[in-house]
Amino acid sequence: MLQSTGRNQIYGAEALLPVDRRESSLMKRRSPARGILIGLAISAILWLVIVLAIMSLLRD
Repeated sequence: MLQSTGRNQIYGAEALLPVDRRESSLMKRRSPARGILIGLAISAILWLVIVLAIMSLLRD
């Protein structure tokens, strides 16, 4: 039962993406680096927003 539920979750996650199984396997191989890059970009943008907000508050 545990294995079937795990497989169902995996298929459910893949169902959200209109991709074939071959392409999904390629995406799984590339996903870690892409996720790290996206995470770094989001964190950099958040840091910029926070720093700009602090600077604007200090100027006032």
